[in-house]
Amino acid sequence: MRRRLSLIFWVWASLLAAPRAEAACSTPTAQSELVLSLDLAERALLNLDAETFTSTLDRVMLSLDCLAEPADPTFVMRLHQLVGVRHFMAGDERLAALAFAAARQTVPEAPLPTSLAPEGHTMRGLYGLIPTDSAAVEALTPPRQGSYRVNGAPSVTRSAELPTLVQHLGADGGVLWTAYLYPNNPTPWVEPARRATPPDAAAAESPSRAPLIAAGSMALVSAGLYVGSQAARACFNDDGCGGPTQDDLTQTWTLHRALYVSAAAGGAVSLALGVTWALPLESR
Repeated sequence: MRRRLSLIFWVWASLLAAPRAEAACSTPTAQSELVLSLDLAERALLNLDAETFTSTLDRVMLSLDCLAEPADPTFVMRLHQLVGVRHFMAGDERLAALAFAAARQTVPEAPLPTSLAPEGHTMRGLYGLIPTDSAAVEALTPPRQGSYRVNGAPSVTRSAELPTLVQHLGADGGVLWTAYLYPNNPTPWVEPARRATPPDAAAAESPSRAPLIAAGSMALVSAGLYVGSQAARACFNDDGCGGPTQDDLTQTWTLHRALYVSAAAGGAVSLALGVTWALPLESR
């Protein structure tokens, strides 16, 4: 049961942290607000309040794309630590160890606070399990404008083995998007740097591809939500969940319905964006 819920959380966390359309951020979020939320999550964990801990961390993940300033390494390190605790609580020690390693890679020698794991706890062994000095990296495609920050510092690479918090900053230093990426999550698409286009060629370029890109991104998010909903449905049907309680069944069915409805809504938005992009082509 815990392992299946860990899979569902992994899908859900990836979608929560994925960059969304700019209109989704009606109010920019300051890092100080997210720091207060991390403090609240840690206090909840200290008080053995698992529900408040998980809901608070979910809100932080959901707010990442609206982060209005470059994240600093200390904030990112704490986020990795709490994500690791969340994975451990969901029964996935491998993902927990990866997140813990990401915390140590972000701030070398950063300890795991006793408020998260008391002395002798299993998580303390997982915290230093994975080495960080030999982790493989992958190059980030140079953006047409601005630069990247990875785990709170300027970088042109990201880890290919550990979770990373990646931000794309515009030419003016403003944050264009923020994403918490697992090793198998692709870096969100950005238009790569290129040579200046001659004026006559620029006049013949096709309409902006932004709606098409947004439609494709939304389609991927909707697909992920649908996969998560089906995983929750399989868990509800006791397909390898190991005999969940009635409360587990109720929570799992609620999660299935929420993910399914979100997937349907995302599909509709994706279709609308695709039509928005296609209409100018027909008028040419």
